[in-house]
Amino acid sequence: MNHDNYRNRVSAVSFSFVVFGIVLIIFLFSLSQHLNLNEAQVVNYSTGSIIDNEAMTKIRKTMYSFLKNHNYNPNSEITIRTSSAMRTESGFVSTLIDVDSIEQTYRIRINPEQKTIVVACPSLAETKYPNTFCEGGDGEFDDTLEKVLGKLLPYEGTTQSGYKYSLYRYSLDRNLYVREYACAENDTAAKEILEAVRGLIKDNGGNPDIINKVYEFNNC
Repeated sequence: MNHDNYRNRVSAVSFSFVVFGIVLIIFLFSLSQHLNLNEAQVVNYSTGSIIDNEAMTKIRKTMYSFLKNHNYNPNSEITIRTSSAMRTESGFVSTLIDVDSIEQTYRIRINPEQKTIVVACPSLAETKYPNTFCEGGDGEFDDTLEKVLGKLLPYEGTTQSGYKYSLYRYSLDRNLYVREYACAENDTAAKEILEAVRGLIKDNGGNPDIINKVYEFNNC
């Protein structure tokens, strides 16, 4: 009987150690997650860059908030294109960031004094993902549509057959609005205007398939 009691005590102690080990692992995992809380994961950061440690911490926190606000995974891994890092004449540090998991490229600008960061859409030539629509945080029209047609809008056009149309956008709206000066039932006009708009986007370096177009018609 004494032997049985001893084995029971040993079993209880062993079980306690197992439970303690599991709890400890869970605690350490939670702690590691907490330490990285509210920070995106930079996968290629190296010391000696013009982006110092303080600025890098700000980048991680800013990108976390930016991705979360745009309904992306805020813990996404981000890659800094170190070859693109530069210091502007005004003293700002600028570099490109790729987020491969969501197929997005951003250009960030860092104020070295205030350590404030602006996350903006890059130029069409800079993006790694030209077939993904970009929404930046540098003003209301910081997006792919602005990079492609921003200098042209509002735009008045005419198809080869003489159908007139206009292109414009509203404030805080990511859509391209196409007003057709024809009846909605006029399939020929609609087809020609659609092709004209797609051609205009392509001619300006954009992908017409990623720009959402809203069609409006004059009353007949």
